[in-house]
Amino acid sequence: MKKRMLSLILVVVMVMSLLAGCQPSATTETEAPTKAPETQAPVTQAPADDKTEAPAEADDKEWFGTEDGKTITLRFWAGIQPEYGYADMVENFNAEYADKGLQVEYVKYVNNTDGNLQLDTYLQGGGEIDVFIGYGGTSRLKKRAEANLIIDMSEYIDKYGFDIAAELGGSSAAKYVNEDGTVYALPTQYSNSCWFIINADMFREAGLEIPYDGWTYDEFYAACEKLTTEDTYGMCWSLNFANGAYQVPMSSVLQEAAWYTDENATESNLNHEVWKKGIQLMVDTMENGWAISLEEELADQVTVDTHFLTEKCAMFLTSSQLRLCMDTATYPHDFETAMVPFPVPSDEYATPELMTHSSQTGTGDLICVPENTEYKDAAFEFVMWYIKGGMAPLITGGRNPLWAGITKEQVTDVLTKKAAGTVDMESMIHFLSVDRTQIVGSDYSSDYDGEIKDILWEEVQAILYGMKTVEQGMNDAKSRADELLKQN
Repeated sequence: MKKRMLSLILVVVMVMSLLAGCQPSATTETEAPTKAPETQAPVTQAPADDKTEAPAEADDKEWFGTEDGKTITLRFWAGIQPEYGYADMVENFNAEYADKGLQVEYVKYVNNTDGNLQLDTYLQGGGEIDVFIGYGGTSRLKKRAEANLIIDMSEYIDKYGFDIAAELGGSSAAKYVNEDGTVYALPTQYSNSCWFIINADMFREAGLEIPYDGWTYDEFYAACEKLTTEDTYGMCWSLNFANGAYQVPMSSVLQEAAWYTDENATESNLNHEVWKKGIQLMVDTMENGWAISLEEELADQVTVDTHFLTEKCAMFLTSSQLRLCMDTATYPHDFETAMVPFPVPSDEYATPELMTHSSQTGTGDLICVPENTEYKDAAFEFVMWYIKGGMAPLITGGRNPLWAGITKEQVTDVLTKKAAGTVDMESMIHFLSVDRTQIVGSDYSSDYDGEIKDILWEEVQAILYGMKTVEQGMNDAKSRADELLKQN
């Protein structure tokens, strides 16, 4: 049995009962300890001459176990329930690598402040984690890299001949390959917050075409009216679930100028006609009774499971909850859900790029290898396997593979086996076909993005409660934002 003590710098000595043995474990997933250490040990830099061990050649290596012929088990940490694809992923990997001396065990940690503190503490101690998925964007990643808690994967990437730009997209290469060539994480998941869920059966019954390739506000208005019945709203704007859900979809066509007029970010762009038309869209659908009002959303605590999956609304402005739509055991329903892009304001914006919102492609679920794992070669082998199709079962949990090599057949195969009858296959194929190879620039940004988004939400509430017109509210939002930028 493999034993390790955490570093003496830790205030609390933690012994993990989930330590993997030298022989393959029958357990495929484990819950991380629920209590984080009371005090986090200080993060220290490693000596300057502390180099990551050189990777072994990646030419179809047949054995990853110990030199004396024993199998090793990697501990893989991530923050998603195992039933949302991770249990199947583990089973697939262990079957494929059973004769190569390598197995994997899944450990779920809680992706919150305490859970990330726990993760960082274990990374400092060393030996208890071999691969993990990090969340929270590049901020946590940067801190872990500076603290020498994770390895620079660039040499391994070269050995495997893995072209990040070609296989994970130009934006991924621009974002995760540092100026000095170091790479501390690879994104694995593709997302696009401008796509949202609709009840495909309701669309068909109403004689509406599913807008796989995009649509305009006029078409959206018509759909909302036609889908609204005595028992069903056409639209839910997701203002209770995530009050900022409308912001990126509405402003997407403005590209990098969504929030500021130029890269200097000295003047906000909140009175642009695109913003006004978008907010007017919300107002009109609510006033006509086609969408759930803000007051009702907040009072009834509207969510996907309470209103979309119970067919109280035909469209819901989110894509992150698609996994609930596939889980008919927990959320019984008998209709198909489709993913569609948010409409564009008019024919003026009806280009393929803007209609599919390809400029808003996002990445996440950063896979990393801890500096203190003794199985770096094996860990990176798992990283490559996971990225290049191994994570396919996670599609049923709403984690869509970023890898360009994922095929339509792999997507439909997973969905057919695990989510038959719950997801419109054609919509998923369109969603995963959005061009991810381009280098997508970030929106113009300032140090006051958060405050300006708060200002916008305050003004939007005033508009939706009928206290201001759209024109007045959005002009006030711009004035307040500009004053904040001027003062600071």
